[in-house]
Amino acid sequence: MVTAILDLKGNIIESAGWQNICKNFHRMNPESAKNCTESDLHLSGKLKPGEFKEYHCKNNLWDIVTPLYIGDKLFGNIFTGQFFYDDDVVDENLFINQAKKYGFNEEDYMREFRQIPRFNREKVMLFMSFLIKFTSLISRLSLSNIQLAKEISERKLAEGALKESEEKYRSLFNEMIEGFALHEIICNAKGIPVDYRFLLINPSFEKLTGLRAEEAIGKTVLQVLPGTEPYWIEAYGKVALTGKPVTFENYSKDLDQYYRVVAFSHQKGQFAVLFEDSNRTQTSRRSIERKRRKIPSDGGCFPRRCRHSIGRKNPFCQYWNPFDPWCRAFRPNQRYSCRRIYPS
Repeated sequence: MVTAILDLKGNIIESAGWQNICKNFHRMNPESAKNCTESDLHLSGKLKPGEFKEYHCKNNLWDIVTPLYIGDKLFGNIFTGQFFYDDDVVDENLFINQAKKYGFNEEDYMREFRQIPRFNREKVMLFMSFLIKFTSLISRLSLSNIQLAKEISERKLAEGALKESEEKYRSLFNEMIEGFALHEIICNAKGIPVDYRFLLINPSFEKLTGLRAEEAIGKTVLQVLPGTEPYWIEAYGKVALTGKPVTFENYSKDLDQYYRVVAFSHQKGQFAVLFEDSNRTQTSRRSIERKRRKIPSDGGCFPRRCRHSIGRKNPFCQYWNPFDPWCRAFRPNQRYSCRRIYPS
């Protein structure tokens, strides 16, 4: 039997077993071909999955159609037909008149007419039962393929977005001025932090500490810096175990530097730090303060050296200069009373 898959506009996608009377005559003449298309589209969209419908086409042959759904969307129709039932009474004069109407060679047309197959109705119904099951299988396989293709496409988009995000993160990680490091805390049997391990460090961390990534990552701080003070481990341990962030400033004897640190935890047992060299930060702040107060870089603020007044208010007092050796000699609680004045 003829089998064909047509889209929703009546275009033939695939076909097999086409009868010569349709292939060489009905489909070749524009007017009779229009009858074929109108017949094919007659039931398009009117059937549900698993249903089929037989009908007499406008060229007077039997056709049967069942819809092709993929998921819940109608993609086309599967046709069989171009036959007579074995109990049909066929009027040959009807086909002779068709040949004359469409200008077919009557002898050739009627020869192909006599080749049109006749089928038993029961066998046709059995074939349609098979065709419906086959259509259902195509539908499921096609849907699976579409879903797979969609998943692959979405995965590729996600991978692309992830790659772009990773590149941005990597660029930020490598270019940031602050030192960054990720660690895991190490506790003793009592749960007390006693050490921590380097998991990840950025280039600024290397510059600020002098430690190389290949020398530190995977090792503990006491392996890399044996003289590390306990207060570092204690502070980081609280962050890693409680999840509470902390900001502080402290001194590392092994590195001989003061560091200003922001420590936080994104996962229990781990902590990350952002830090900067306190000396450099203070120098930067002093530079800003000099510009704001217009203090010369050598620490002097007047053409001639001035005297200092302690514990009394002088009408010529200006401000305490943190860059003057005399001013720096006073304790913090005395600095408010130290003023630079013009010489008398």
